[in-house]
Amino acid sequence: MLKIKGMDIYYIRGDDDSFSVQPTTADGTAITGYTGTFSVKRTYDDTDYVLQIAMDGAVVDLSHEKTQGLTYGDYVWDVQLVLGDGTHQTIGPGKFHLLPDVTT
Repeated sequence: MLKIKGMDIYYIRGDDDSFSVQPTTADGTAITGYTGTFSVKRTYDDTDYVLQIAMDGAVVDLSHEKTQGLTYGDYVWDVQLVLGDGTHQTIGPGKFHLLPDVTT
């Protein structure tokens, strides 16, 4: 189960889910030709990542293999984009709620 409410992501540890990121300019024009990294940390000030995933095009792939061993709880996330001209842009930050699974 993956649910996004505002900037908060709710995700059950070990599920196979994904979501797309489509950045736009101020006038609503879609930005293309970028790379991105989805990052999750315990707090904004942590230097260690709980999870970091290179995007596949516009898609963040949250898979069983990448998340099954993580400790459930509340984290923070963002997506850093590198645009075609080398400009860095960040989407987020927000809360990442890693929910426990009963069947493992």
